[in-house]
Amino acid sequence: MSIFDELYAGKKIDIRNAQYQQEVHGEIDRCNDICHDINATRPSEHEKVLALENELLH
Repeated sequence: MSIFDELYAGKKIDIRNAQYQQEVHGEIDRCNDICHDINATRPSEHEKVLALENELLH
């Protein structure tokens, strides 16, 4: 079970937990990378921006 599954189930998680740190910081890095890609994309590239937004939110 992932940390996110445990959180959705209402379980309390100690943020010092190694699994928590690995999974949450991995998700933060993934989101930061996608946000960087969105910000580096030309505004007129609507389809690319939309694809990146969908990737970010899934």
